[in-house]
Amino acid sequence: MNIILTNFCNGKCPYCFAADTMYGEKSQNLEDEFSIKDFSLVLDHLYTNNPNQAVRLLGGEPTKHSRLDEILNMIIQKGFKRIIIFSNGIIDNKNKEILKKYLDNISFIWNINPPDIYPEAINKNINDCVK
Repeated sequence: MNIILTNFCNGKCPYCFAADTMYGEKSQNLEDEFSIKDFSLVLDHLYTNNPNQAVRLLGGEPTKHSRLDEILNMIIQKGFKRIIIFSNGIIDNKNKEILKKYLDNISFIWNINPPDIYPEAINKNINDCVK
């Protein structure tokens, strides 16, 4: 099962099919995020039906969820062993530190574009991420 944590994305890829819902004035509203209460219910259902499956987190950009640390901790506490995060790789320093705590349980699927696709500020962030 794929779980879409947030509609917000910081990539702004020119080919994005969902750009209208992921950027602009509505971007990163808490009401566009998967609530912790609902997330817990979904995890309970997943664990009951198949505790050995990986929890796959998508978005927008899943690492932009305002409660990322709590979500990752909840997945581990429920007993899941694997988390797969589908990411564009543009991860701010705060969330990099959060992700480091769970690296033993996380795999990433990266959607990487040539640097010239991204605006200059995001391109700098990408370069910082790979250093």
